[in-house]
Amino acid sequence: MQKLDELEKVLTLRFQKKQQVFAKIVNEEGRLRSQLSKLEEQERASDSTSNHNQKAIGADVIWKAWLSRSRASINLELAQVLAQKESLLSSVRKEYGKLLVSQLLHQNHKSDVEIKRQKAAMGIFIESHKRQKRNY
Repeated sequence: MQKLDELEKVLTLRFQKKQQVFAKIVNEEGRLRSQLSKLEEQERASDSTSNHNQKAIGADVIWKAWLSRSRASINLELAQVLAQKESLLSSVRKEYGKLLVSQLLHQNHKSDVEIKRQKAAMGIFIESHKRQKRNY
């Protein structure tokens, strides 16, 4: 019973650690997606407010090039994060499965112990009842 308790504690800690790492990756994904959204908003805003002065000095071309490079950089980083997320998701699922199995084993063991205890109590009750009948 003690070994099952220890096993369950270890597996719980491992699962929680994997969950924390996974949560960091998910947060990073959200941050990158937010950056992409901001870039899109900035691009829409610049398209609607572009003026002839910017076009005359070529600032609009420089701006669009910067947007393109920034978007490409963020998308590359996002792709890497999504690959890590996919890998971690598989790992988190495995750890969760191990935890569920250990919990099931632990519960089954508790049930077995309780059944044995109840059988022993029932045996004692039956024996004492038989003795009482004999005494009458």
